[in-house]
Amino acid sequence: MKTTHYLLLIILGVSGCKPTPSLSAPEQQALTVQKEIEEGAKTYTHFATNDILFNRHRHIDWPPEAFDQQSRLLADLLAWSQHPEVVRPLVKHPDAKVRTLALGALFVGERFEDLPLIASLEEDSSASFMNINDSGRSYAVLMHAKGTPRITVPVSSIEAPQTVGDVARSMCKWYTDAAYQPHRTRFADYWPCRAGRKSCASWFLARLWRATRRTSPLQPQYQEDIDRVLAEINAPPPLGESLDVAVRVAQ
Repeated sequence: MKTTHYLLLIILGVSGCKPTPSLSAPEQQALTVQKEIEEGAKTYTHFATNDILFNRHRHIDWPPEAFDQQSRLLADLLAWSQHPEVVRPLVKHPDAKVRTLALGALFVGERFEDLPLIASLEEDSSASFMNINDSGRSYAVLMHAKGTPRITVPVSSIEAPQTVGDVARSMCKWYTDAAYQPHRTRFADYWPCRAGRKSCASWFLARLWRATRRTSPLQPQYQEDIDRVLAEINAPPPLGESLDVAVRVAQ
């Protein structure tokens, strides 16, 4: 074995080749995540922005293939969100669809320090994935008697074009709405008084909206997600950090 090893080194030296250094586990993980996102940009056909925001898909009139694809996308975004150090640089990726998936992963990661990064793409006019809109019939179909055959509509009738900027603005609006800011409040006006904060009541409200999926009444299958956010709300602030709840709620 030693002889074979030495011969290989000699051959590499003569040919001018150098052994490829092995990647560390974190480097390999980063490479894998980036490849998955770039592959997702090629394979996913739609990005249902509103459903990514609300953290659920409840449109029973969607075709099964659209429902399944968007459910997989939401699961992928959550998995990628666990690697923010990989995702953050991808907001500058040359592929608009990769940038969109990076936005999605940052948003579902719910790290408030990433909001300015999301906002940085608000003016990105590049065409992204097609959006899937609520067809307006979901709730009507829900009223049908039990046992009524499922009614679906073709994706072509509920899809619409969207830009990267459309996605980014929708994500920023989720937070400005939670802060009860006036309609069309610009992120540039919203952020300065919140930059550098470690907590903000409206941020917790934004997270609760996603935990509850904004359903009424609350659904038991979401209780674990709700409890996780409530535990953070009830945790005492770090030593030396004052939390003026009244001010946070007002803002």
